[in-house]
Amino acid sequence: MRFVNKKSNIEYLIVASFSKEYKTLDFYAQRWQIETMFRAFKTAGFNMEDTHLTDYKRLDKLLILIALAFVWAYKVGIFRNDTLKILKVKNTVD
Repeated sequence: MRFVNKKSNIEYLIVASFSKEYKTLDFYAQRWQIETMFRAFKTAGFNMEDTHLTDYKRLDKLLILIALAFVWAYKVGIFRNDTLKILKVKNTVD
């Protein structure tokens, strides 16, 4: 697959699969969302690793709370993206 990145450069994405070739990119897109969630859990916002928890019960509760917070933030982001009105910038010359 070929696509244009944010810097307007052409990049290639190669995804290999042993089965269901027609669904490979769909599976990859779902996997990428999960990877993004894990990144948010670890370093990009929630910093779960900074807690240094070792007790499994507390870690379990923390993971549940972080997952709920992530889903809530994700849903709010989708809602705001769908309902936010983009303001037009007016050019004014003094």
